[in-house]
Amino acid sequence: ASAPNTILLDESSVPPANSLEEKLALRFSSVMGTSKESISMNADMFSSYGMNSLKVAQFVSEMRRSNDSYSGELSIRDVYESPTLRQLSMIINAKSNGTALIEDEEKNHEVSIVDEKAEATEERGYYPIITTGMKLAALVIDAALLGSISYYPMLLLLRVPLGIEYFFLWILYFYLGIIIFLISLLVLTWVVKMLLLGRIVESSVSNKSIWFFRWLIFDYLWSLLNFFLLHILSGTTWLNFIYRCFGASIGEGTFIEKPCIRVPDLVHIGSNTYISGEATIMCVDENPDNTDFGTVRIGNGSVIQSRAFLDINVIIGDQVEVCPLTHIGAGTKVQSGSRVSGTLAQVDTIGHELLYNMSSSQINSKGGLYFGLVTPVIILIVYGALLGLFIFSFEPIYLATGEDLGISVIIYLACGPLTAVVATFMLCPFVWIVRRVLLNGHLHSSKCHVHSMDFARRWLAKQIFEYSSVLLPEHSVFKRIHTRLLGGHMSIFDSFAPTPMEPDLFTSKEGIFTANGVVIRSFIVDITGIATFDSIYMGRNAVILDRSVIMPGARLEDNVTVGSGTVVEGSVTEGSLVFGNPPLMRHRGTQGKHEATLVQKTLFIIVEEVLTTLPHLLLGRLPRLVILAAMYAANPFGFGFHIAATVCSLFSAA
Repeated sequence: ASAPNTILLDESSVPPANSLEEKLALRFSSVMGTSKESISMNADMFSSYGMNSLKVAQFVSEMRRSNDSYSGELSIRDVYESPTLRQLSMIINAKSNGTALIEDEEKNHEVSIVDEKAEATEERGYYPIITTGMKLAALVIDAALLGSISYYPMLLLLRVPLGIEYFFLWILYFYLGIIIFLISLLVLTWVVKMLLLGRIVESSVSNKSIWFFRWLIFDYLWSLLNFFLLHILSGTTWLNFIYRCFGASIGEGTFIEKPCIRVPDLVHIGSNTYISGEATIMCVDENPDNTDFGTVRIGNGSVIQSRAFLDINVIIGDQVEVCPLTHIGAGTKVQSGSRVSGTLAQVDTIGHELLYNMSSSQINSKGGLYFGLVTPVIILIVYGALLGLFIFSFEPIYLATGEDLGISVIIYLACGPLTAVVATFMLCPFVWIVRRVLLNGHLHSSKCHVHSMDFARRWLAKQIFEYSSVLLPEHSVFKRIHTRLLGGHMSIFDSFAPTPMEPDLFTSKEGIFTANGVVIRSFIVDITGIATFDSIYMGRNAVILDRSVIMPGARLEDNVTVGSGTVVEGSVTEGSLVFGNPPLMRHRGTQGKHEATLVQKTLFIIVEEVLTTLPHLLLGRLPRLVILAAMYAANPFGFGFHIAATVCSLFSAA
C-alpha cells in the first residue's frame, strides 16, 4: 500500500482532546485525503491544508451524514468563521448546549467562545494568503494586462480581519504595484528594443525575415506601453522624454497631446511644435510581402491638427499648419509657411448626388431599430443567467487569516459593469471640486499660450474629466449623466458618447446621434502657440457620422447632418447636410424627426444600455471568463492555471 499523504505544518501538531475533536479530525482528513495523525487541531484549515469552498461543502455534508447528536449543528458559515478544528468543536458544543454567541450591545460585534484548555493562536508578523487569494491575483493580473476588471459579472467578498489600517496598507501596495508594473514595462520595452533591433533606420524588410519577427515583438510591447504609461503622461514633458529615450528627436517647447508615434527612431520634430491628440505619425508602411520604414520630419513652430495622418518619408517645413482630417501621402514635401488641408477631389469623383443619397440612407436605415427590438430579449437572458450564477455561488475571499484583531473591512463588488458605474459616480464630487479649483469656477471662451500656466490648468482639468469616466461604457446613459454632473449641457436621451472634451464648453439639445470615432475639440492651437477655447452648440436631431471632427466655435442648428470624415467649423444652418474636407453644404429642408414620447425615450435607453454594455462581456471578456471559471472548478491549488488564464487572455483580447 502506498504511504499516506502528509502535510508539513508551521504549527506544532496538536492532537484531538475529546471524541468530538476525534470525529472532526477523522472527517476532515477523509475530505482532504490525508492521514488523521497529520491533523493539528490548532492549524488553520485554509492556509495550512489548502481547504476551499468545495471542500468546505463536502466537509459539512460528511458531518451531517453522521448519526451523532451534534451532526446537524455545523454550518458552512461556521467553518469560515472558525478556521481551526478546535474552534469548530467549541462552536458545536455551544450550539448543542443551547449557548449562543455573546453579543456586545455597546460595540455590536461578535465575541468568540474561548475554551480554557484551548491553546492561543500564535501571533505572527504576517499571515499566509490562501489559495483563493491567488484567484484574486489572477483576476487583477488579467485586468492589469488586458483592460478593466469591471465587466466581469461577479460578486466578491473581500474581508481584511486585521483592521482598517491594514486595508489602507493593501491599497498603498496596490498602487505601488501599478507603478512598479508601468516602470518595469517601460524598462522591458527599451531593453527588448536595444537587444533585438538597436536603432531602426530607413529600410524595406521582408515579412518572412527574422528581423521582421523581432520588430513584431517590439511593436507589441510598444503598443502596450502606449496604452498604459504614455496615455497617463499625455501632454507632459515626460512623454517627450520617453520618446527621446527610444530614439526620437524632439525639440524644446514641443507639445504632444497624446501618444501618436509608431517608430520613435524615425521621427524628427522641431521646436515649439504642437501635435493634436488624434494625429498619427506612422513611419511604417505594412504591405503583404514587405514592410517599409521611412523618416518623418516636422519643422519648427508647426501645427498638426486632429485626425491628421502623416505617412512615411514626409517632410514638413517650418510654420506649417496641417488641418484636421488631412492625409499627407508617402514622400510628400510641404513647404514652410503652408497651410495643408483636405481636398474635394474624391467628393467630385463620387458625385454630390450619390454622396447625398448615401448619407441620407445611413440616417434613415431601419435595420438598427429592428436589431434593437429583437436582440435585447436574448441578451438579457444570457446576462441574467451569468449574473445569477455568480451571485448565488460566490465564495468569500480572505486576504488574511488568523485572529480578528480589529474592525473587519468588507467590500462588495457586484453586478459586473455596475461596479464601474458606482465607482465612477462616487468619485464625481471629488472630480467636480478639483475641476472648479483648477478652472477658478467654470471655463469660458478664452485664449492663452500653450506653455502658460492657464493652459496647464485647463489641460489638467480636461484630463481629469476624461480619465474619471474611462470605466463607463461608451454610448451609455451613465456617460451622459457623468458629463452633465461635471458641467456639460445635454439630454440623457441622446445616442451620444461624449468624447474627450471640455464639458463646460458643450451644449446640445435632444435627439443627438454621434457615431464611433467622432472628435469634439474644445480648443485649437495656431502656429503662434495660442490655444483658443470656444464653446460648441448642437441643435435638435443633429447626426454626426463616424470620424468627423467638430472644431471649437462650431454651431449646428436643428436637423443638421454631418457626413463621415467631415470637419465642421463655424455655423451650419438648419436642415443642412455637411460633408467633405473642406466641407460642402447642402440644404435638406427644415422638417425634423418625429418627437419621441417619454416612454419611447426610456425604452431606447434600456435597449441602448444592453447593446453597449453586453459586447464588453460577450465579445471581449467571455473567453477569459470561461478560462477563469474552469480554473475555479478544476484545481484551486494549481497556480499554473492562473498563469495559463493570463497567457490565454493575451490571445483572446480583441
